[in-house]
Amino acid sequence: MKLTTNYGLKKPEGTDVVNIDDFNDNADVLDAKVKNLEDVVTETKKSVSDGKTLLAAAITAKRVAAAATDTFAQLAVKIGQIILGSGNATAADVLASKTFTNSTGVEQIGTMVNRGAVSQALNAGGSYSVPSGYHNGSGTVTANSLASQTSATAIASQILVGNTAWVNGIRITGTMANYAPTPTAIDALRINNGRIEVAVVAGYHGYSWANGGYEYITYAQMASLISLTAAKLIPGNTILGITSNVATFGAQTITPGATAQTVLTSGKFGTGNITVAARPAGWYDSATQQTVFNYGSYGNAANMGAFYTNSTYVWSSDATRPAVMNEANSMYLGGTNPTYRVIFRQAFPLEWKWAYINWFTGVSNRSITIFVINPSTMLSVGSRVFTVTTPNTGGNGAYIDLSTYVSQCTNGWFLGFAGDFSNMVSYGLRTVILGPTQPVL
Repeated sequence: MKLTTNYGLKKPEGTDVVNIDDFNDNADVLDAKVKNLEDVVTETKKSVSDGKTLLAAAITAKRVAAAATDTFAQLAVKIGQIILGSGNATAADVLASKTFTNSTGVEQIGTMVNRGAVSQALNAGGSYSVPSGYHNGSGTVTANSLASQTSATAIASQILVGNTAWVNGIRITGTMANYAPTPTAIDALRINNGRIEVAVVAGYHGYSWANGGYEYITYAQMASLISLTAAKLIPGNTILGITSNVATFGAQTITPGATAQTVLTSGKFGTGNITVAARPAGWYDSATQQTVFNYGSYGNAANMGAFYTNSTYVWSSDATRPAVMNEANSMYLGGTNPTYRVIFRQAFPLEWKWAYINWFTGVSNRSITIFVINPSTMLSVGSRVFTVTTPNTGGNGAYIDLSTYVSQCTNGWFLGFAGDFSNMVSYGLRTVILGPTQPVL
């Protein structure tokens, strides 16, 4: 029995016994081979179909329409219609949304940003980083004006001489005087608001003792400001270059007298004390706080009247003589009316509550009334009586306590006295002493 070359099928010869199993074996071999061939054909068809689909898509990607149903001949024609790309552009080199091809032959979409017209303004010394992308050529880069970069308010007189500055775009040369290296006199000064104010000449003034950068005031300026003159200085002194020319007066002793005395001290400087000698009777004694009115010794009605009416301390109503006050039936001095009344005009302090009175008369056993008058009402608030016993001697004095009546007054008090001195040859009020306590003789 022979076998086929390719698949080894059994071929019985003429003398071979025909065996059904041989036919079955051949059938199984053929069945397997045919099935295998069928699978290969099916796979080939699928591969060809898929390949055509991919090929058609690739052709279409080259901007030539193709379909998987096209024959190979048709696809071959279409492949010939493809225009191959060239160049080296990349997506970043082409505007966004724009397509292109390069040497790869593949269509691409650009990614370059379209900046359009970009503009920027710069100050002096400034810089600007140009963004990547497409610029259409209409953009500008400009420099801001110098004026906008040098906004200021200074003027030439406010800039030191020899120096320059840019102000609102204009170059200015300073004119301010420089007094820093030179001592400068104060221009003006005054006293104002409780202080000394000074004004310096306009310009720059720097402080430096060593380099002369300071201002000064002359003695004459300061003396004039405070009105200092030689007549205002104590002798022997010189201030701000001014020497005193004030005259001096030495120690003096003044003895009180009947008339006023003047010590010529006006405009002079005292180099010693002025001593006032002990007072004569009739003066105020500060040590004992007593006031003494000493009117001398005897006198007649005429000189008594003249004395009292001319005194600034006495009121009298004698119609025949000058009178300070005239009150009917009240005050008489001498004359034919036996009633004699006199009031001291001086308002004595309320602390003075004691009096000592000494009276000279040519007639004995005359009563004298001492009374206290309230200045607010000019009415007597009380009185005391004493009797003159011995004519023409100094022993007719009396201490009188007036405190009961003085305490009834408000703004000081007046002293008054009255008596019957008719038919007297001579009489006189010698002494009146007033004080806060019993007067000291």
